[in-house]
Amino acid sequence: MLKVLIVAVFVVVALASSYTFLSKNIRSNSIAYPPPSEVSTMISQSLSTTYFGVLPCADCSGLETTITLSKSSAEATKGTYKQILNYQGKSVEPLESSGNWKLEKGIKDYPNADVIALDPDKPEVTEYYLQSDPDTLTTLDKTKNKIDAPFNLSLKKQ
Repeated sequence: MLKVLIVAVFVVVALASSYTFLSKNIRSNSIAYPPPSEVSTMISQSLSTTYFGVLPCADCSGLETTITLSKSSAEATKGTYKQILNYQGKSVEPLESSGNWKLEKGIKDYPNADVIALDPDKPEVTEYYLQSDPDTLTTLDKTKNKIDAPFNLSLKKQ
């Protein structure tokens, strides 16, 4: 009985430490990113582009993230999106959301960088993604700053 109690305490401490580590690292902003493209290549001439990646998750083994950006014309800099979040290692249904997106310009140190804003008209839930190269979106924090983390924060064009 004592061994079970000791193991249970160890597991709780390990989980709490992992959560604290993830929360702390996901909020900082000093990771080295490749220079963003100076020319807008966001979703190029396609009317619909999908990005996929596994992002860090505090209470699961990874967050499979799929974002599909759609627009009405090849020149459009805004449109609609659909996002699907699938929690790896958990028996929960994937979370789906949709709304509007728009292309914004600039982050700290890169005033011409392309940034996708999901739900830009709802500041309390807006998500930002830097186009770090023509095929990659990289997660930014709520104030459009880079996130310093030893984890993958990128979604790749499919």
